Amino acid sequence: ASMPSFFVGALLIYGFAVQLRLFPSFGSESPTSWVLPWMTIGFLPAAVLSRVVRVGLEEAMARPFALTATAKGLSRWAILFRHALPTIAPTYVNALGAQGGAMVVGAIVVEPLYALKGVSDLFLQGVLFRDFMVVQACLLVFLTFFIILNLLVDIAIMFLDPKLRRQGAGA
Repeated sequence: ASMPSFFVGALLIYGFAVQLRLFPSFGSESPTSWVLPWMTIGFLPAAVLSRVVRVGLEEAMARPFALTATAKGLSRWAILFRHALPTIAPTYVNALGAQGGAMVVGAIVVEPLYALKGVSDLFLQGVLFRDFMVVQACLLVFLTFFIILNLLVDIAIMFLDPKLRRQGAGA
């Protein structure tokens, strides 16, 4: 989780494109050319989200409802899927939304690394050539994505969290 995207990308290019020759190192000619950029962008959020889930499940499995369910004879898997996972779902969805935003920022670094042409590359070209209209348009696209992503996260959390559902019904 502490390695920057450009370093992870360089390691992936060296390992999977140069040494093993499994994937192309740049361009977007075939679907296999998208595997390394996706992995580069996805490693950091995956590390953070796995940590959120692990800590949340440890806390949920130590709470009194899990101990009571164990005393009643429920299996560990039943407690995990019926009780613990629904408890941590709002926290996970919130972290997932934050990491989705971080993935957009990561794309600004990853697109030039893999010689991909996208909005992030257009943004960097606009910054490089001081084309303020292009920079503003790209920022508008990024901000629209962030707003829609946060709206979807808020709606999902409202459906997942029973306390928020009760508040919405009473209002």
